Amino acid sequence: MIDLGENHENYVPSSTLSKMIKQFYDDSIKYTPFLAETSNCQDINTDEDFDKTMKQIYKSVEPFVVHIRSGNNNDMKVAMIKSLTTEHGFVHVDVEAAVRGEAERGTAIG
Repeated sequence: MIDLGENHENYVPSSTLSKMIKQFYDDSIKYTPFLAETSNCQDINTDEDFDKTMKQIYKSVEPFVVHIRSGNNNDMKVAMIKSLTTEHGFVHVDVEAAVRGEAERGTAIG
């Protein structure tokens, strides 16, 4: 806000901004269960040490994405996907299903 300057149309005094942030925080607590149930909302405990907290953040915002090509052994593919996602925290993206979906929607990607 300081960089904008008091005369800028988007300027908000710091006392007002602090109150808005506190109100947002207070309101967000009641929405956390709903978001956790209906979205990919992640609750990260920032009381942990810095490195542990950052690992939790990285896992939430920078997941590894793996695409496993079909090959001849579909059972092996399914087992590999299950192992990587459930045991190692990877995210599986079904590229073939995504391409089919985009083709059905008629997008440039499809």
